[in-house]
Amino acid sequence: RHTRPTNIPRFARDSRGFTLVEILLVVALLSLISAAIYNAFSGGLKVWQRVQDFEQDQDAAIFLDRLDDELHNAFPFSGIPFIGRHDQLAFPTVIKTLADEKVNLGKVVYVSQIGQVRYSYDPFEKILYREDANYSQAIRREFARPRAMLASVQSIKLKYFMISKRDGLTETEIADELPSGVQVELEYFDKRNKVQGIKRVINIPRGLKP
Repeated sequence: RHTRPTNIPRFARDSRGFTLVEILLVVALLSLISAAIYNAFSGGLKVWQRVQDFEQDQDAAIFLDRLDDELHNAFPFSGIPFIGRHDQLAFPTVIKTLADEKVNLGKVVYVSQIGQVRYSYDPFEKILYREDANYSQAIRREFARPRAMLASVQSIKLKYFMISKRDGLTETEIADELPSGVQVELEYFDKRNKVQGIKRVINIPRGLKP
């Protein structure tokens, strides 16, 4: 008479492999978790890309706002010429510069004074630069170190509008005197390397010719 052994450990007697149903359930659960993680990552990536594009759009808007403000303060001034080309612009305006530290006892103080601002585009670096000069520097045709205002610029095209009581409105690509308005056409690359475009016409209040 044979009897069942009683000295076999309980976990060995009850152990068994996974059934097909259990394996399918695990695979389905892992698939759902993977899909949820992918959707969350994909959504976050799209938000990040949009934020990056927004930053580039914001930089372009800041450049145009600053140029708008400085051109609104532009005026004809003897010894400081207005030079307008299709990719470069220099003009007399009111700038803020450091005051004499000796007069202000070593304190950092900015003052407004007559000077000159120049914007220029480097097609090789794809960068739009800004330089300024105080009155004495502008007379000597000297500028401070250029600062990059906008990177990843595909192209910039400047047009100038002259308004006179005799001829009305005329458009030109070169201006050697203060115009009545400047049109800025700007194309730049966003973070996805797509070209974006923006255009603005800036009015110069003092630009009316007799």
